[in-house]
Amino acid sequence: MKPQVNKLATWSVDEQALEQMRDFNRKLARLPRFRIRNRVIPRVIQALLRVGQIAGGLKLRKHGLVAETSRRH
Repeated sequence: MKPQVNKLATWSVDEQALEQMRDFNRKLARLPRFRIRNRVIPRVIQALLRVGQIAGGLKLRKHGLVAETSRRH
């Protein structure tokens, strides 16, 4: 079996796009970081996301549509 060699992919981008990326990164650097300091907040966020999913499904049913669902364990 041959050892796998990691090849670096080349990514060509023009100078204008590169400057836009740098500008966006500077803006992100000024924003506050999202820090979770306790165990309750992540569960609240997850519950709110789940409620949003359920509400979206109800809106679809209102128009006669059904979204496919899958459960992963």
